Amino acid sequence: MRKTALVILFALISTTAFSQGEKLKATYLYQFAKILQWPNLGNAFTIGVWGDSGVSPILNSIASSKQIGARSLVIKEITATSDLSKCQIVFLSAKSAKEILVAQKELQGKHVLLVTDRPGMIKAGAGINFLMANGKVLYELSKANIANQGLVSVQVLEKLAHKVY
Repeated sequence: MRKTALVILFALISTTAFSQGEKLKATYLYQFAKILQWPNLGNAFTIGVWGDSGVSPILNSIASSKQIGARSLVIKEITATSDLSKCQIVFLSAKSAKEILVAQKELQGKHVLLVTDRPGMIKAGAGINFLMANGKVLYELSKANIANQGLVSVQVLEKLAHKVY
């Protein structure tokens, strides 16, 4: 009986920790949208999510009540590479991180921030990558990769980063 209770407790703690991590990632993505300087925006600001991630429902909740400046916030599930260039931010979930080269090719010169969730993705070309350190969700960023995506990093984003390359 105790063993079963411990297993259930561990599962609940793990689920809570996972959902808190996803909540923080979604909040970071929203904040990145607000903080970075974006050229040539239309009426909506679109964050695309490629791959299975608990971030999407949280982002949809944020989008229902928030805007980016005067623009509506739209969350798009990426189902084809042609969807990528319709976004200002593309989040590649850990499961989809292997698609980074495909994403980079499609997004080259299109002013889209590529955010990933897997170790080593900064070296592979991501502008921002989430990481876990001491049980906290943090991010690292590459000023060069952000510049290569046609965007301008801002000092506040760099100061809050765990690591800047």
